[in-house]
This record gives sequence, structure tokens and C-alpha cells, in this order.
Amino acid sequence: MAANTFYYYKAYATNAGGTSYGSQQSFRTAAPVLLTTPLTAFGTLCLNTTAGPNSFTISSTVLNNTNVTVGPLAGFTFATSANGTYTPSLSIDQPGGAFTQTIYVKFTATAPQSYNGNIQVGGGGANTVNVSVSAAGFNAPATLSTGAATAVTASGATLAGNVSNIGCSALTENGFEYSGINNFTTGSGTKVAGSTVDASGNFTAAINGLVQATTYYFRAYAKNAGGISYGAQQSFTTAAIPTGLTVYGIPAQRNASLRFSITDIKPDHYAVVLFNSNGQQVLRKDMIIQTNFINDAVFIPVKITPGVYQFQLENVNGFRQRKTIMIK
Repeated sequence: MAANTFYYYKAYATNAGGTSYGSQQSFRTAAPVLLTTPLTAFGTLCLNTTAGPNSFTISSTVLNNTNVTVGPLAGFTFATSANGTYTPSLSIDQPGGAFTQTIYVKFTATAPQSYNGNIQVGGGGANTVNVSVSAAGFNAPATLSTGAATAVTASGATLAGNVSNIGCSALTENGFEYSGINNFTTGSGTKVAGSTVDASGNFTAAINGLVQATTYYFRAYAKNAGGISYGAQQSFTTAAIPTGLTVYGIPAQRNASLRFSITDIKPDHYAVVLFNSNGQQVLRKDMIIQTNFINDAVFIPVKITPGVYQFQLENVNGFRQRKTIMIK
């Protein structure tokens, strides 16, 4: 019998006297109904990637012979087999009567948004039904942490960070922000580029020119197409410079910087002067100092002859301190 159709009937009986009929009655066959199973949620997916296939099943005890249709719904494609050709919608031939078909679904995120919706299933003379689907696109930033500072001196330190997950796209920048302000607003600190992130996610950066005996606060950061993300704030305190004139890294190397420091001085116009063993001046660096200490460096050019030199710090008001140094 055809679905959703009225039929009329009469009872009859026959004997030697003939055939007699009862009064006419009628009934209507059931309308086609499409049933569907639930579709597993796809969750959140990075942009321009595809998940699935997940699947649901369509069934009916009786349909007419019109095609069963599935979709469309933005972000989703459909096939009648797991390894089949996926298209934005389906139109499935069927002869009518009982029907069952598994539908395979893939999800592709192309924008950072929700793709929650209903996949419409219809045809076969039945009313359209909806299969709910849950999915979202996301352009995730990187996940990272800030490590401890190492190699802390009176004027510098080495900062460390680790990227545990680069997020949904390649990193375009990584490094650190630091400040003398506790809980400084991200983006307001001094920014320094980090080294290339290694296979374990680690990266570092050396910072210099810091003030002695001062606490600094820093955060690792990483940037990709999803934005900038930061690790938690860490801190370190630079070492106090020694009392009196100190020259570091002796013997000094030519074509390199020679660091020196001094405390308990008055703001003034100072100069570093280098004298050779004959008392001749071979190098001079002038400085205007506005603090009560100096923590600086002077560049030793390659033209300086290896030997013993007098390293003198002086000002125009008669201040002088000397150290004997070796230059290689």
C-alpha cells in the first residue's frame, strides 16, 4: 500500500443464496516518518583544518519514492560512505518503502566562530527533520610559560621561556617584556626579542644595561595569527656592584667591551682614560653621570697593543682612581 493514502473496504459473505456486503469503512495508511540518530559534536577546531567523519543514521519503515535529501549547512560536507566523496548536500535515490542510510559528516573551520546548527533531512514524502550539530572554529594563540632568570649580574640577566603549544598557526614573534613595575600591564614593558624556539619549545634572551641592586619583573610572550599570549610574571634582582673601582674580565680582550663599575661617587663629568706602560694616553671615554654609581663598559679596539695598562677613572674636580690591567 502507498503511504499516507486513504483506502476503502467492505466485508462480504457468499452462500447458496448469493453474496451480501457490509457497509463501507475506510482507513488511511501512516504518513512517512524519518528518524535520525544523534551526531557526535565536533568541538573546537583550528581554522582551515578538517575534522571527522562523524556520522548519523537515517531510517524509516516506509517512504514514497522521492529522493531523501541531507543539508546543506555552512562548514559541513556529507557522504554516504566514510571514504566517499564529500559534498555540501546529498540527494539519495531510493525506491520507496523501508529505508536506512548512514550519513558521514566532515567539519571544516574557516572563521573563528560558532558553527552550531541543524542539518536538515527530508524527502520520501516525510516531513523534514533536523539533526543538531555542535562545532566551532578558533584561531588559538600560543600557550607558554615564563622561566626563571639566570646569569644575573649587576647590569644584566638571561631570561627564559617555553612554548608548550604554538596554537593554530606558526609563531611570527617571541621574546620578553620587562619592567621595574610589579604587575606591569602587558604591552607596556620594554620588549626584547627571544632566540629561535627550539624543538622542546625553549627560548631565551639576554638583557643588559640594567640598574644594579634593582628588582625587575618580566613575562615571556609569543605571537601568531591568533594574537599575542603571555606567560606568568617572574622577577629577579640585579646584584649590587662592589665598593670602589672594579674592572671585570681581566685579562681584557681586544675588539671587545671591557666592563667596569664604581659606587659612592657624586654626579659629575667623568672619563675613562687608558695609559700604556710609557704613560701615554691611548684611549679615552667621556661620560656625564647623574647617579651615585657607574656600571658601564668601554670598547677596546683591535689596534691596542697587547700589554700592561693603567685603567684610570677621573673627573675635572680632581677625582682619580686607577687599576692596573692586562690586555691580550
